[in-house]
Formats: sequence, C-alpha cells, structure tokens
Amino acid sequence: MNRHQENHAALNSSAYVVENNWDLKKIYAQLNQQKWLILFCGIIGVGYMYIKIFSIPQEYQSSALIQVFEKGSGVSTSFLSTVGLNKGASPVKAELTLLKTRYILEPVVLESKLHISTKPFYFPVFGEWKATRYQGKGLAKPFLGLKKYAWGGEKIKLTNFTVPDEYVGREFYLIAQKNKRFKLFFSKGNLILEGGVGKEVASPSYPGFLINIEELQARADTEFEIIYQSPLWLSQELISDLFISAVPLDTGTRDTGIMQIAFKGESAQKVETALNAMVDHLIKVNIQNKSRDAQKTWDFLNSRLPKLKERIEGTEGEINQYLVKHHTLNSGQVGQLLMMRYVNTEHAIGLLREKYEKLLQIYTPQYPLVIALQAQEKSLKQKLKLIDEELKKFYITYQPQLNLEREMKLKDKLYLTTLNNMQQLEIVQAGLTPDIVALGKALPATPIPTKNRRKIISGFIVGVFLGSIYVLVRNALREPVESAEQLEEKFSIPVRAIIAYSRKQKRMEQNNKKTVGMTAFRDLPIILVKQAPDDIVAESFRSLRVSLGIMNSLKGHHVIAIMGGVAGIGKSFVSLNLAHTFVESGNRTLLIDADLRRGYLEKALFKSKGPGLSEFLEGKITAPEEIIQPVYDNFYFISSGHFKKQPTELFHQDRFPGLLKKLGEGFDQVIIDTPPVLPVADSMLIAPLCDVRLYVVGVPKDDMQSVKRAINRLRMHGVDVDGLVLNYQQVSSLKNLSENYYRYDYKPREEREVISRETVE
Repeated sequence: MNRHQENHAALNSSAYVVENNWDLKKIYAQLNQQKWLILFCGIIGVGYMYIKIFSIPQEYQSSALIQVFEKGSGVSTSFLSTVGLNKGASPVKAELTLLKTRYILEPVVLESKLHISTKPFYFPVFGEWKATRYQGKGLAKPFLGLKKYAWGGEKIKLTNFTVPDEYVGREFYLIAQKNKRFKLFFSKGNLILEGGVGKEVASPSYPGFLINIEELQARADTEFEIIYQSPLWLSQELISDLFISAVPLDTGTRDTGIMQIAFKGESAQKVETALNAMVDHLIKVNIQNKSRDAQKTWDFLNSRLPKLKERIEGTEGEINQYLVKHHTLNSGQVGQLLMMRYVNTEHAIGLLREKYEKLLQIYTPQYPLVIALQAQEKSLKQKLKLIDEELKKFYITYQPQLNLEREMKLKDKLYLTTLNNMQQLEIVQAGLTPDIVALGKALPATPIPTKNRRKIISGFIVGVFLGSIYVLVRNALREPVESAEQLEEKFSIPVRAIIAYSRKQKRMEQNNKKTVGMTAFRDLPIILVKQAPDDIVAESFRSLRVSLGIMNSLKGHHVIAIMGGVAGIGKSFVSLNLAHTFVESGNRTLLIDADLRRGYLEKALFKSKGPGLSEFLEGKITAPEEIIQPVYDNFYFISSGHFKKQPTELFHQDRFPGLLKKLGEGFDQVIIDTPPVLPVADSMLIAPLCDVRLYVVGVPKDDMQSVKRAINRLRMHGVDVDGLVLNYQQVSSLKNLSENYYRYDYKPREEREVISRETVE
C-alpha cells in the first residue's frame, strides 16, 4: 500500500470522535472567542427594545376604593332576613367576580364609549413618543412639514358613532379639513361621508353609518384612525386591564371589606371616566338586585291578597247558609247559654247539698224539711242530666258550624299577616341601602412607569443570551478546530507550526490603510517577521522553516505550495512571513501569487499589479525575468497579474510547469500562494508540481468538516498534504485551555517587559 492509500484509509477509518465535554472552561473559551458577535447580538436586543419603547403608547392608571359589607344592618335588612330575601348580604368575592363580567362591563363600555377607538396617525418609530410628550399650547409644529401625521396637541371627541354590523371591528380613516370639517373614509380609500363638527352626519351612500364629532382639534390633512369595536368583545378584553385587591388591616389578620379597584388604558380621561362608571354601575346593580327581590315578594303577596279575601268571604257565606238552612242560632251564643245553665244548675245543687248537711246536724233524716231538700236535689240532678244531654247534642249539631268559624279565623289571620308584610316591604323599598359603598371618586389617571431602563437591560441580556446560544449550538454542529492534537489524530498529518494571534499584525494592517497614497511612510512591507522579529509569531515561522529545511535537506525540496480550504484563513499571511524567514537564513527566495482571481500580495509588498503570472501564462510575456520584481535582498516576487475570468485554463498549459522548473533552478526556495481548494480547482493543478504542500487551517473560520472536505478533495486528485499550519486569527482563550499549547520565550528581561506592555495595549 502506497503513502496516498495509507493516508486516505487513515482519514476514512479514523477513530477520532469529538468529545462533547461541555465543561465550563470550554464553554467560556467558545463564548470568549465570539465575544464581539455576542456583544453585537446584545446591541441588537437593545435596539429592538428602543424601537419597542417608542412604538408602545403610554398607558395610564386610575384607582378607586369601595367597601363591601359582609352583613346587612338596619330595619330593612332585618325584615328582609325574616322574609328570606337577605342572606347575610352579598359576599365580597361574589361582588368582585360580578365586577369582572360582561354584566357590569358591557353597560360601562357603552356608557363611556370605550368601544369607539380614536387615534391620530403618528410618524413611524418615534412619532407617538414625541407627540404624547408634547406639553405646549395649541398644535405642535409638523416635523419636516409632514402634516399628515400628528405631532402633539391633536384632539378628537366623538359623541356618537354607529356602523352596520358587518363593519364592526374594521378600521376607518378620518381626515381633518379646514373650517372644522372632516371626511370619513374606508381603509381602501372610498369616501363614506363628510360633514362638520357639532352636527350628526349620516352617510348618503352607505346606510347605517352615523357620526357626531363634538370636538376636533387638528390641522388640515391630519389623519385619525377610528375603530368601532364590539362592546361584548371589548368587555372581555377589559378584564385583563382591571385589577382588584383587598385593603387589609395593619395586622393583616382580618378582612375589612375595603377593596381597591385599578383600571388602566391608553387614554387618561377615558380611564378615569370608565372607572367611575364601573363603580357607579356596580352599586346601582346591587341596589337593583335587592330592590328587585323585594319587589318580586311584594308582587307575589299582592297577587295572593285578593284570593285570601275571596276565601274569607266564601267562608262567611257558608256560615250564613248553614244557619239559615238549619234554623239555628249562632253557635257561640247557644253554647254559651247551655254552659251558663249547666253551671247554674251545678251551683244550685251545691248549695242544696250544703244546706242538707247542716240540717242533718240538727234534725233526723225523717224530718220533713230534710226530706224536702232531698227532693229538690233530686230534681236539680235530673235537670243537670238533661242539660248535659243537650250539650252533647249541641257539639254534634253545631260541629260543621264550628269548623267553618275556625277556618274563618285562620283565613282572616293569614290575610292580615300578608297585608302587614306588604306594607313593611313598601317601607323597605323606600329606604333600601346597597351592600357596596364608594369611598370617593376615582383618582385622576396617572402615567404608568414604563421601566425603560429595565426593558433596555433585559433586551441586552436576552440578546447576549440568544447570541451565546447561537454560538454554542453552531460550534456543536460545526465541530470547531480546537487543538493541533485533534487535527493530527483526525487526519494523520503532522502539524508543522502553530501560529498565534498577533495584535502587531492587526496594527500593521490598520496603519497601512491610514497611509494609503503616502509613500514616505510605506518603506517596510507588511511582514510581521520583518517588522517584529522578536514576536512569538516570528519564532513560530522560524520553527516552520527549520522543519521544512530538514525536509529539503533530506529530499531536495525547493518549491512549497501554501494551500487552504477557503479564502480569509491566513494563506497570504503565512506565505509572506515564511518567505521572509527563508530570506533571513540567506536563501534566495521567490514568492509567487498564484491566485489569479483575488490575489493581493503586491499590496503587502508595495509592488505593482502587473505584468505578472497571468500575463506570462497567456504568452504576452515570454521571459520569466520580466515578471520578477525584487523586494529587498534575496527576496523576489511575482504578482498574480491582472485578473482573468477563467484562470484554470491557464494552468492546464505547459508554460506553468516549465516556469516552475526554471525558477527552481534559479532560486533556493520558491513559495507559491495558491487559490482556495474548495471554491476553485486551480490548487489541484498547482500542488502536484510542488515539492512540499502545506495546508493552512484558520481558527475560528475553519472547522473540522471543511478541512476534511478540502483534504479529501486534494487526495482525490493525488495530492498529499505534507503538513498543517494552525493559524489563530482571533484572540481566543480556546487555544490556551483546550489544546495544551504553551508559548516559550527566552529574551532579556527589558525586552520581555516591553513586549508585555505592547500586548496589554
């Protein structure tokens, strides 16, 4: 098995698996690597919250106090309790539940005209914020002459506005005209009606539309939005804007029955008016409920009274008919007479008996006077017996009459009780008191604190959080490059050098942009190793040169290809600095910019764009010496030349291999900066002609998948990569925490202090 097959098998059968060790150090490293992206997300969150703050209208809130009595008091309440109409008065919870129903809210909506929504048109984003904070007199001056929008001071008050049922919930547009006139339009622009302020106007073209505007303060052409909402739907929506809370004692152990009702909305005047209407209507409904219950009882008793009277009259008639039919006297009189006779007879017998006892003490039983008394006693007892028999006959004879009289008494008592209850109910209705008392009117509506600072901070936090989640999820999906060991284990290719991020390189590029066109300040090429030879990055390139020097001494390699998967990973940076390190060692070095599409190495070296490689490959220039530009001692450069549309065809010709062969004979080292591997195929034509092929991995732009695709593509074309160069393009703690890569330096103390200060800066 040859080397290419071994490397290809090692790549496909690699047992390396990315460890998903989500430890705190790794998470911190990944977030720190993308801190500017996360900060940008936080700024976007702040901007979004600013826009939201400007677009949300100011809300107002008003509150009122009511007291709900748990138990009724007074004469009327006690009487209602006796007739079962007052069960301890309305409980607090029941009354509060009633307040949050359409039974109370729908009449309030209609009375306060909350279902008619009017709003001026504001300029987008900040128009409403500016208009609602205007406190001057009259109308505010239009911003940039935009009279269509409201800028402050505009007012509109509708006395009446009705629409057909099919237009409920739709938007209408009212445009103010001169001389207190207006026009009403559909949302599509069709005119509905026009008229003046203070008059009720009906639409001649659309029956059912009626409007009456009491007040209109706006400049001509100012637009208003009017919506007629369903009172039933709006009453359900108002529930979320209504807040009820109990006011306890200081100890908090007893319910006082005092409740605070708070209501919020976008109009201060409507909020206060609606809250007063809610409280008044709640009290009114409470009285109506109690009065209705009393009235129902009175109506019931009143309906029963004539029937009771008819029954009494009927019973009296039956009694009279009975007396006439049986030719009897009044049962009461007859019974009283019999009882008097019975009592008198018994009394007479008692007196005779007493007299008889006294005579026996003086005379014998045969004495004539004693015998006479015995005869009288016998006669009275016979009479008493007859009276007793008459009494027995009386109860039998007069029983129906007695029943009728007893029934007459009961009906008469029921009639009198009913009549008395009706009179008391009339008194109760006249002095009926509610179970709910308003403790004053609603307070003036005040603006609700918007807590803008908290919203802005929360927007920043949410933005940072979402940005962090995005970074972590993206890294989890794209398998970022974390260490040299990871690359070596994955692809079985040695990492020849690890290039740390250098702030000096960034400053050099910034200074170059500032001095464009100022040749006096552009003497040194933008090569970090040349301008900062003691930088740690310079040591990395020297280590790479030593490694390549060993390869060259063993195999005689002179042409080095610097490759990469995509643009912007640092190929040109590596090519420039590697070329200079060879120049430092005394090698006659040539740097070739082979990117005929986007090559720009001439800018870093302050050389001309052409003629260059593209002109030579096209045959416009025949001698290689004509395209070689000297940079400084032992350093030469061939630019890419002027860009061509199809440079791949130029590398298919024999001129490029011949050029490399001739250049390899004239220079100790030739370094070629190649185009990206993944977008174009130029590198697959250049790399086979080179002796050493280095692949640059840029962190964090490259990930393991893109590196794998690029190396696979090279191997499919028979190109083996001889080494990897790990180039860090950002300041990242990931390289210090994840790859166990350490920096060493051995400089005088003074130089280390200077370098440390520059790094901090």
